Amino acid sequence: MNQETSQISNELYIQLLQGIELEHILLVQSNSKFFPNKKGEPGNIILQENKKCQIAPDKKKFNVFHEFEVIGSVKIDEKLEKMFEIKGTLLFDFSSREEVSEGFLDLFLKRNFGIFSIPYIREYIQSAASRMGIPQLIMPLVKPQIIQPNK
Repeated sequence: MNQETSQISNELYIQLLQGIELEHILLVQSNSKFFPNKKGEPGNIILQENKKCQIAPDKKKFNVFHEFEVIGSVKIDEKLEKMFEIKGTLLFDFSSREEVSEGFLDLFLKRNFGIFSIPYIREYIQSAASRMGIPQLIMPLVKPQIIQPNK
């Protein structure tokens, strides 16, 4: 995939990106756990994520499965203990006016996909945490990878 990534020009990437439409978002998996006995000083909040992409045979549709997991901990006797975990998978279906390549999708996942996915993930996590009685969370900042455009 990386070899193909280096072959896509910045101009072509922008042209393809302008033809992308978000068609559907589905929550395909969800799991939350809360450990109410764990009381202590607030600890860390860790966000882990994984993205998997699939291109349709006509190469004008693709989807991204965005798996995420948030683990919140508390300090008890100078030890971090897990207080909650929230896991989920969102499916994002996209269409394109033009055929997309794996090189384009590799860049799209690194540069622009977070613009679509992170607001939905944050909202889902905040809602699940609220239903568990957890005060509003300050989520870690998710930063896109900086990629130098190809000439």
